[in-house]
Amino acid sequence: MTEEEVRRRWFPHSGVQIHRNVPNDSMPAFYRSIDLHVNALMWGGVGRSSLEAMSTGRPVVMFSNANRYPVTEDTGYLIPPASVPHILRLAQRLRVLRAEIALRGFQARPAIEMAFTQEAVAEAMRTVLQDLLTTSKPAMGNLSAGG
Repeated sequence: MTEEEVRRRWFPHSGVQIHRNVPNDSMPAFYRSIDLHVNALMWGGVGRSSLEAMSTGRPVVMFSNANRYPVTEDTGYLIPPASVPHILRLAQRLRVLRAEIALRGFQARPAIEMAFTQEAVAEAMRTVLQDLLTTSKPAMGNLSAGG
């Protein structure tokens, strides 16, 4: 279904808007325009847009089938995978409980600030690179300079 078909079918008479593939240069305006960011990743991880949304004080909705740290029930919403009824109930509830969205968004920014300090990111990169250096096999064949 197109975004308009989803909105019309599941969110009639509401202010719900669906945006996909927002260009990078439009992301700041996008984050300013939203109250809640829904990132429907089915595989593990969180994704840059979720982290950026949290850093701007927007809570994130994600599926609960994987580790979604730093998205938690304090900083966002974790719903059962592919549960359309659950997301619909959540959207209906949040239309009324606007303060709940604001509170979780308020808690989202410090979670990002704590988890992604320069020191924490540098240590995570050091760990990954050290693991790669100790477990990677040398490249096969000869390397030569030039073309």
